[in-house]
Amino acid sequence: MINFDHGSRTPRIWEARFEGGRPWLEVNGHRVPGLPKVIDGVRYTVALVPVPGGHTATVKVMS
Repeated sequence: MINFDHGSRTPRIWEARFEGGRPWLEVNGHRVPGLPKVIDGVRYTVALVPVPGGHTATVKVMS
């Protein structure tokens, strides 16, 4: 599980990354499909998470 604490007032898009291939991630308690991405030859599963200013987001791998 990883958290993003956004202290700024400006909204952000957070790219949460987990190494390896995962079909599903949980974003703020909601099941979303994992997006495959290769960075420098390493395979990741990512979720693009909009985070409003002053808020926190949580992403974790679903079993």
